[in-house]
Amino acid sequence: MMRARTTKIILALGLLALLVMVSVASAAASVRSTDLNAPGASVSQQERIHVVRRGETLANIAWRYGVSVNALVRLNGIRNPNLIYVGQRLRIPGPAATATPRPQPTKTPVAATATPPVCVCPQAEAIIINSPAQGVTITNPVRVTGIGAAFEQQIGVRVLDQEGKQIGAGVAFITGELGQRGPFSGTITFTVPATPQIGRIQVFSTSPRDGAIEHLSSVVVNLGGAGAAVAPPAPTAIPVASELDILIAAVKAALESKDYTTLQASMTADNFLMGFYLSEGQSLTPAQAIEQLRVNYLGPGEVKVDLGKDAMKTIGDRASFGPTVRAVIFSTGWGAQKKDDAFLVFEEIEGSVYWSAMLYVRDDLRDY
Repeated sequence: MMRARTTKIILALGLLALLVMVSVASAAASVRSTDLNAPGASVSQQERIHVVRRGETLANIAWRYGVSVNALVRLNGIRNPNLIYVGQRLRIPGPAATATPRPQPTKTPVAATATPPVCVCPQAEAIIINSPAQGVTITNPVRVTGIGAAFEQQIGVRVLDQEGKQIGAGVAFITGELGQRGPFSGTITFTVPATPQIGRIQVFSTSPRDGAIEHLSSVVVNLGGAGAAVAPPAPTAIPVASELDILIAAVKAALESKDYTTLQASMTADNFLMGFYLSEGQSLTPAQAIEQLRVNYLGPGEVKVDLGKDAMKTIGDRASFGPTVRAVIFSTGWGAQKKDDAFLVFEEIEGSVYWSAMLYVRDDLRDY
């Protein structure tokens, strides 16, 4: 009797121990599964994609996302930051995701280490002027565009002559939510000086309390003389073609005759940017670019280069060109159907000019 009762007690205790072991194993598996699936279990770099739109520049895009131009250039492998185009896809860097801390055993407190220094990055310019560009000659009236913020979405603009005297003033209007930073544009009339001279365009925001200037940005421009007489050329003067003119003429002749040797010699030594309107582009070596032209674009086409067409006016704000770009030339007759267009970009690099890029526009995407 006693032996039977003892046996039952032992069996009951064994079953209880088995249940405890299963429960502990199940809990451990659950913890491991939770750790593996936690959102912060792996640290990854958060990135966004920005598709370039009309009128945007690399500086504008960098400001919009709160990153530097150099960061965009490095992340996207951009070799020519002076040229971006509509439809180009840019990767935008973001902060690294923070890993979710896992439970740790209680440890004996240790002395705190020194707090690492925090980088204080400079703020973006409060007002950015996109046009007119630095050093261009302006005419009356002048259209001023850029990005900024101001009271009641109106930003002040004034034109100064070489002595700092105001010769024109007005306002530009900011597009966007009230009180928020956004693109602005305005047309300002001014009195053209009698003689050509250096001037300045200032764009500024004022305090709603006392009218004092809060932020100001400016660009130096050339003011054409209203009454300046144009001296006739000397009778014996012979026009001398510049290096840029010679290069453009050579590229025109080579494209129309499909002279690939001359075309490759006209390109930059390391890379050639072939952009595609409303799509992604390619950064190619000159040899790779020539092969693409031979097989897909120039080879099957009948290209004509139109030096009489204002290419910059035609492309408008569909592409953004940096200060090293010296000329943009229009051409047509590209591709198998001989109906596509291309804008040829000539750039000055370290004192010499090159055919550095082209923006290819398919016939079915043309919107100019």
